[in-house]
Amino acid sequence: MDKWLGNITVVRIAAVIFGILLWAFVQLDQQVATPPPTVIDTINTEQSRGIDDFPITILNLGEDLHIQEKYYSSVNVVLKGKETDIKPVSKENEKYKIAVDLSNKGAGRHHIRLDSIGFPDDVEVELYPPTVTVVIEEIITTSLPIEINVKGDPGEGYEARKPILSTEEVSITAPSSVIEQISSVQSSVDVTNVHEDIVTELSLAAYDKNSKQVEVGINPSKVKVEIPIISPSKTLDLRVNLRGETPKGYSVVSFKQSIDEVTLYGSEDVLKDYNVYDDIEIDLSNLTSDRVSSHILTVPDGIKKIEPQKVEVEIIIVPSETKTFANFPITLIGLNSNEYEIAFSEPTDGLLDLIVDGAPSILENLSENNIDATVDISGLSPGSYERSIQLTLPNFVKYGGDSPLKVFLEIKPIPEEVIDTEPETNEEGETDIIDETETQRSETIEGGIRSENDEGLNLPISENSSSEEELLNEKINQ
Repeated sequence: MDKWLGNITVVRIAAVIFGILLWAFVQLDQQVATPPPTVIDTINTEQSRGIDDFPITILNLGEDLHIQEKYYSSVNVVLKGKETDIKPVSKENEKYKIAVDLSNKGAGRHHIRLDSIGFPDDVEVELYPPTVTVVIEEIITTSLPIEINVKGDPGEGYEARKPILSTEEVSITAPSSVIEQISSVQSSVDVTNVHEDIVTELSLAAYDKNSKQVEVGINPSKVKVEIPIISPSKTLDLRVNLRGETPKGYSVVSFKQSIDEVTLYGSEDVLKDYNVYDDIEIDLSNLTSDRVSSHILTVPDGIKKIEPQKVEVEIIIVPSETKTFANFPITLIGLNSNEYEIAFSEPTDGLLDLIVDGAPSILENLSENNIDATVDISGLSPGSYERSIQLTLPNFVKYGGDSPLKVFLEIKPIPEEVIDTEPETNEEGETDIIDETETQRSETIEGGIRSENDEGLNLPISENSSSEEELLNEKINQ
């Protein structure tokens, strides 16, 4: 034993073992003296917990007010307290609120401290940030017109007219800043290849100037719309042209057409150039009996459609008779009665025995007032002329003579005469000699010749016109 104790190595090993045993004894003694903590002790220990982005709830905002802007919509929350108190708290549970109370707050900018609502009394709630800035504005109502966008093109030959709406305006309720953004209230309807009127109900939406939709309250939110789909048209008189004259011995007594008007369909630019439809022509030169004919109406250039598409024409032919108007006056056109006088050589008195031809029933009611016989002498200088007589006759009445109507006449200037009057003595005893130059109008022509410039003045023709001139000159010389 003494040998081992004298060995330094053995001593060192023994010391290490002794130290280990001593440490183990001390640790065992501490565990027996201090019992382990219980579950209750752990629960009662104060703890802290953080919740990020806890939403802010708005309370007591006025009915006609709107939050235009708030600097924060959520806050960070730190909870301090017992674990049993803070563990149930969550931002998803509506029981717990971080709120901003806007009671008695009007339009404007407000700095308001946040409130924590519904949290356990023993839990300390810390908010980051503790206050928020809120901008409040008024909610207003205004009226705006409705715009309907008509998209596409109707079927060929048709046009979409202006939409007819059940109401022209709607009410918009929104914050004033939102109202300022609204440019229009619109809806749209597609009329592509449509051939009939559209009647529908459309939902309305508000848009800003960039055509971006703005969410606002619209009343009414829908509108009834009628879009007339029409083909532009124009109604014209239908005129059937009768050309030529019936053969000698026959005359038209009546003429009837089944329709008097036609309707053309096409663009308005084309329709404005049409005022009457007169594309139908019937030749009377070979008609000796009644005729009923059907004529298809051709569609004019640029026109899409014509209605109706045909017309029935009835012409009644009867044997004709003649009627003579004795001493029928000739009307001169273009006579300057202040400078010229007319002398007729044939007919010598300027009157015609005018023969007209027509159906008996028409001639029976025909009078001189329904006829004109005119001769145009406009621009003629003095001289002798042969001129044709132009007759203006009622429908279905024609000239019944065998030879063309002509007149032979002479245009002569009216002579100017100087007339000496009796001397007159003025107040001073002097004698005034008055020479009167007088233009003699043509009053030496017998017969009834009407002139348009004379307004029906009768110009008689006299064979003794030269002798009357001599007598007039003798009286003047006296």
